[in-house]
Amino acid sequence: GIRLDFDHLLKADIPVHTKVITSTYKYDSLDDDFFDSRYGTMGVYRPTEFMIHTQGWLFALEEYDPRKTLVLFVHGVEGTPQDWKYMVEGLDRKRFQPWFYYYPSGLRLEKLGSLLARSIVVMNSIDEYQIRRMVVVAHSMGGLVARAAIDTLCKNGRPPYLKMYISMSSPYGGVEDASSGLKSAPVVVPSWYDVATESPFLKQIYQQDLPPDVPFHMFFGYRNQSGISSDGVITLKSQLDSRVHLKAVKTYGFDATHVGILNDEAVRREFYRLLETVSP
Repeated sequence: GIRLDFDHLLKADIPVHTKVITSTYKYDSLDDDFFDSRYGTMGVYRPTEFMIHTQGWLFALEEYDPRKTLVLFVHGVEGTPQDWKYMVEGLDRKRFQPWFYYYPSGLRLEKLGSLLARSIVVMNSIDEYQIRRMVVVAHSMGGLVARAAIDTLCKNGRPPYLKMYISMSSPYGGVEDASSGLKSAPVVVPSWYDVATESPFLKQIYQQDLPPDVPFHMFFGYRNQSGISSDGVITLKSQLDSRVHLKAVKTYGFDATHVGILNDEAVRREFYRLLETVSP
């Protein structure tokens, strides 16, 4: 375990022998090798190497502008910010600024959610980065990470900058394959414990409802040629778990696969329409 002390960022309780990167949080394009898909796989199975690669958590494509609405994208398991390229390409960058939570998706989800929440709090505590409006958008397992972070942020009421939460194809009811993997796989990925059906993590995050003044919109996909009710990866039963589905402001179904939902024009059009409701 590596202890993270946000109040003393230059100190560590263990020696770390690695070259510190000199770049900032800003990258010009999601096509940059920094976001390559191979790092998503690394984040599942070799999270320490992943963190040596990123040496950070929140990244952007431009200098921070407090006048713009911050759209925080949270990728799914084995993903990277590059997964959001299609959604970002058509974004009105004069009013919206995309940021990305880039994390090793093999770690326990409670820790990843806590880290995201803490990163947002720290960012907002810095004068030049104070957040006026923020929308959280998550895909797949990232929806569980984002939900855990939002629960933490809203423990004492909604922070004024949090305007909306949107999830896409998230396994709110868990994943049966993860449950099976815990029993039979020779090597167990830590995040499987939390995404498994009926896990203590899933039960915990639904004990606290989202604040009524945080609009939650749920996107789900249903394209699957095998005859099973799913998007090819996550079952409809899990995507539409009643603990979440019934509390969404609105639920949107799309004829899209699990990954394809991020590259679907109808999805992007509806996503942009929702963003308009929180932008001045």
